[in-house]
Amino acid sequence: FTMELVDRINQAAKELGMDGSIVDLAKRLIDDERPQLEDAYLFSNTSDNEHSLFLAARHIQLEGLASRFWIIDGSTEYGYPGYDGWRERFGKLVGYENIGRVTIPPHVQELSKLKGLHPLNVNTQSESQSLVDLAVEEDVHFLYAVAPEFHLLRAYMTLVSEILHSGKDISVFSFPGASLPWDEVATHSQGT
Repeated sequence: FTMELVDRINQAAKELGMDGSIVDLAKRLIDDERPQLEDAYLFSNTSDNEHSLFLAARHIQLEGLASRFWIIDGSTEYGYPGYDGWRERFGKLVGYENIGRVTIPPHVQELSKLKGLHPLNVNTQSESQSLVDLAVEEDVHFLYAVAPEFHLLRAYMTLVSEILHSGKDISVFSFPGASLPWDEVATHSQGT
C-alpha cells in the first residue's frame, strides 16, 4: 500500500462514520445494510468451503439482492476446483444462466509471471484485478463481494484497494459466506 492509498481508505471510512479501526471496519463489513444490486462476485475457495459461498449467494438471490453471479476462471495449487467445477455445482442452486465467467486478463497474467506464478494463478489480488477489469467491460458499478467470514476482510480490502488504484467508479458491498459446521475439518489456501 502507498500512503496516498491508505489516506484515501481512511478518508472514505471517516465519511462513512467509522472510527478507522480494523475492528470497526470488520463490524461494518458483516453488519452493513444490504442494497439491491444486480451483481455479486464469489471469491474462490477450496471445495471444503465452497458451500459457504454457494449458500450465501443463494440467500442473496432469494432476497432479491443480486441476480448475476461472477466466478473466476483460473487455477490454484490450493484446491479451488475452477470455474467449470463451481459452475456445475453452483448452477444447480442459482441457475446456470445467472453465472458469469471472470477471465484473468493478459496484464494480470503478466504480473503473476513476474512473481514466479502460473499466469492463470488465482489469488485474492489476481481475482480483484480481474474483477475490476470485468466491471469496467460489463459496465458494473455496484456489486457484492462474497467470501467466507475468515477471508472477508482481506478479500474486501484487496478489492477496494484495486478499485481505488484503478480510479474507476465501482462501489462494492461485502457479504459474508454462510456458517459451516464447526466440528468439521476444512482446508483452505493457508492450510487447515
